[in-house]
Amino acid sequence: MGLDISHDAYCGAYGSFTRFREEIWVAAGGKLIDHPLGIDIDWNMFDRKNYDGDWDVTPEDPLLVLIVHSDCDGYIYPEQLGPLIERLKEILPNLRSTGEGHLAHLGMRGALQKFITGAELALKNNEPLEFW
Repeated sequence: MGLDISHDAYCGAYGSFTRFREEIWVAAGGKLIDHPLGIDIDWNMFDRKNYDGDWDVTPEDPLLVLIVHSDCDGYIYPEQLGPLIERLKEILPNLRSTGEGHLAHLGMRGALQKFITGAELALKNNEPLEFW
């Protein structure tokens, strides 16, 4: 059992996806904390609908669309995909090329490139990325 994201953006363990997002957050200059959610942001500022991928306005840092998203269901819609893709491309060179677990064969940089490629395909087709 694990997480699948449409357009071949991700397929693997939930724990690997958590580490993947944490690595992206740190590569973007964010911090981790000793807390079950790990990523140092004010989680209370988000509505339940944000976890499902529903945003009235794309956040100032579109990376939050991915960071806040549920790891088991929901969508990232085309309105947020364009800004998110651009932000992820900025971060890509900062990620390490190694990985572990489900991401060992790709490394963190390879996993992010795969996610970006899937997101670009979804955006090109004007489709959301679907998490299940």
